[in-house]
Amino acid sequence: ASVVDADIAKKNILDGLELTPEASAIFLTAEPVVAAFLDLREEGKLLPQLLAHAVGFDISPRMVAAIQKGLLNATIIQDPAQLGKKATQHLLDALKRPDPLAALPAKELRIDVQKVTRDNVATVRA
Repeated sequence: ASVVDADIAKKNILDGLELTPEASAIFLTAEPVVAAFLDLREEGKLLPQLLAHAVGFDISPRMVAAIQKGLLNATIIQDPAQLGKKATQHLLDALKRPDPLAALPAKELRIDVQKVTRDNVATVRA
């Protein structure tokens, strides 16, 4: 189950567009939010000409299909293996110190992301 309520996500998208009618782009912060956006498009509540650019975060088979159909311009994805490897390395480095808690590693780990568009969507596994 998603931590994002679809109905609330739909309402937030529509409310945001009502507050900013000049918007021509939207960033959808998680796969469930992208799903809500696509639902609104399928329900005819979001006309494609209202938002020329829609970019998501994460990947799913539905998002791949939406990119292929031009309903979603792009998405960005992280590599969970890289994230796990970096986090584990930081933990191991901290445990090697005499006092592991004295000098905590950075609170923020930078992880590369991949941009997925129509040009490369066929190479991405969802």
